[in-house]
This record gives sequence, C-alpha cells and structure tokens, in this order.
Amino acid sequence: MGTSIRRAAIATLVASGLAFAATASASADTKTSTSSTGSITEWKLGGTYYYQHHDHDDFGLDVVSGIAIDARWASCSISGGTGATKYDITVAEGRRVLGTDFLAGTCLRVQYRGYSTTGTFSSTQYWNYSFA
Repeated sequence: MGTSIRRAAIATLVASGLAFAATASASADTKTSTSSTGSITEWKLGGTYYYQHHDHDDFGLDVVSGIAIDARWASCSISGGTGATKYDITVAEGRRVLGTDFLAGTCLRVQYRGYSTTGTFSSTQYWNYSFA
C-alpha cells in the first residue's frame, strides 16, 4: 500500500473514531428515583452506584418533585470523601451540578438531607456527560 493511500486510510479511521466518540458521549446517562430523608442535619447515602465512563465527565442532580434538599457527591470507597454541599435544591431550578471533571472509572453516590424539612422527593441523576 502506498504512503498516501495508507495516510488516507488512517485519516479516515481517525475521523470515523472521532465521530463515534462525539456521538457516544452526546447525552448523559440518567436515572430517576424516589428517596426520603428524616433529617435536615444528618446525611443519608443513596443506594445507587454511578460509574463515570469518560475522563472529565460531571455528575448532577435534578429534584423533580417533593421537598427541597441539600446534596453532594460521595465516593463509593470508604475513604473516598465527598464533594461540596449544594444547598436548597428545589423542583423549580432544574439540574444542579454536584461535581465536575471526574476520571473514567470513578464511582459516585449521592448524599442528601432535607434542606428545611424532612420528607420524600424524586430526583433525576445525571452522569457520563460534561455539563460545565
């Protein structure tokens, strides 16, 4: 195979791969769930594990019904830590970014508590997408 043909073939493969990568990460993974909290001071840890599949992806949450909450991301590992608290996440505001720029393979969970009251809320979680 000639050099120019080989370069053209490689350029085509690279362009195809970039087009696939752009298409593959075009929308976030989502999950909607209902949770309840009995405290406005103590954190509760959500039961779902969210795995980031791409470097530099973000993690977000949208309260779709129920009480206002405080929320933050928490690492799945025991010693992994938590993100900064996002306060007073309400139904009316839409998606709130809980953390940004995670590496592929990162496992996250949601920690939450009631903002000013206890009760039940439904939320949609977003991961595997760059929001920022």
